[in-house]
Amino acid sequence: MKRIFITGISGAIGSAVAGVFYNNGWQVTGTYTHEGTRVNNIRKKFKDITFIKCDFSNLEDVENVFSKIIDEDVPDILVNNAGITSDNFLSRMTNFEWSNVMDINLLSHIIVTSHILKKMKKRKKGKIINISSVSGVYGRETQTNYSTSKGGLIGLTQLVEENSKEYPYIFALTISPGMIETEMTRKVESKKKELFLNSLSEKREGTPREVANLIYSLTQESVSYINGSCISIDGGVFL
Repeated sequence: MKRIFITGISGAIGSAVAGVFYNNGWQVTGTYTHEGTRVNNIRKKFKDITFIKCDFSNLEDVENVFSKIIDEDVPDILVNNAGITSDNFLSRMTNFEWSNVMDINLLSHIIVTSHILKKMKKRKKGKIINISSVSGVYGRETQTNYSTSKGGLIGLTQLVEENSKEYPYIFALTISPGMIETEMTRKVESKKKELFLNSLSEKREGTPREVANLIYSLTQESVSYINGSCISIDGGVFL
């Protein structure tokens, strides 16, 4: 049975990815930070999913968890998805707002990728999908920390792919969603959201399932010749 590992499995995109792969017969493992309704709902809906508690704001905790990943548990696909926002203007942004977002969105995923990549190399097979954001592609005011962290994931993808020239059986991609129906976008002021959506060719938010379907299609063995790329799913934000 094929395996997928998803960080941040209890979020809207993480749970959608878990559902698509689970329903297609994959063995799914994912991390979560806190017990709660979202985790319990996923447990009830998908009884065979394996959950690993890991606090991505604590790099030592991440190191402890992922250094213990054994060869038998190495996934065919790693999806680095966990992330938070803590928006503010750059001049007002605190050191904690910077460090917390960078630790969770980027540095933790560097640790995760490092440990799992070593196992993938031993098995001579693997795909790594980093979930960035359109904010990581072109940046947004009040999101300096978030945009920097998500831009870092794009760089991480390219460096993994550079490394994989020595290991041609390892593939890495970045997915950059636009405004998707998630907990994060629900916090956006309604007028600001409406103005942004009206600027899109699609005139609407995307759904987590649309992101999950894209990831599933890109991870099939029949899809190849796409290495190190950053693929946007954003409703036409650049059009």
